[in-house]
Amino acid sequence: VMENGTATLEGAQTVDDERTYRVRVNTDGTVAAGVLGLGDTNGSDAALVTTFWVDANDSTIVRADGAVEVITTQRGQTAVVSGTFVESLTYGGVTVTLPEAASTAVEVDGSTTAS
Repeated sequence: VMENGTATLEGAQTVDDERTYRVRVNTDGTVAAGVLGLGDTNGSDAALVTTFWVDANDSTIVRADGAVEVITTQRGQTAVVSGTFVESLTYGGVTVTLPEAASTAVEVDGSTTAS
């Protein structure tokens, strides 16, 4: 969605005691139709607008709100379907434990980290 949209920085805002940047993304109609699973958009028009609140310290998305609208015309009849969504995101700590054999693994650049 963000890769195929037009992003606008709307400013800074505090969300759940976190300093965030509010970013509004308008997604291209064809891409929005694909995201919504509409496939061939012949006779349909889709709009997807999403606002993201991005943590100013670690760039994680803290919240996302959006609005979607699909207008389709089939056999002379027009239908409009619209909806909104609100998402709050939290992240937990991750612990990674590697097996002993990983100490001699080859890095992507060809070097090893064995000591």
